[in-house]
Amino acid sequence: MYYRRARGDMIEVFKYLHNIYKTSCPLQRDYNTRTRGHCLKLKKQYSRLAIRYNFFSLRVVDLWNDLPESVVTSKTVNCLKSRLNHYWSNITFTLDYVTVASIHSI
Repeated sequence: MYYRRARGDMIEVFKYLHNIYKTSCPLQRDYNTRTRGHCLKLKKQYSRLAIRYNFFSLRVVDLWNDLPESVVTSKTVNCLKSRLNHYWSNITFTLDYVTVASIHSI
C-alpha cells in the first residue's frame, strides 16, 4: 500500500514538472547547480507544524530528490513508470517512505 502511494506521488510530480498539467505547480524547483544528483531537484520547504508535512508538496520532496537521473528524465509517463518499477524493485517501504532495507545490501 505504501509503495502504491509513493509510486502515484512520483507520477504526479513528474506530470507537474513536465507541464502535463495546465495548472500552477505546487512544487518549487531547486536551481542550485552545486547539488548532486539529477537536474530536476525540488526545494525542501519547511513548516513549523508537523501536520503540514503530510501535504503533497512537502511529502514528495525527499523521495523525488533521491531518484536517479535516468528515472526523472524519462520522456513519457509510461517510461517513468517502468523505470521507477525497476529502480524500486528491491526496496522495502515503510509508512514514512523511508527505505528500510535493500535486498542487495542484506
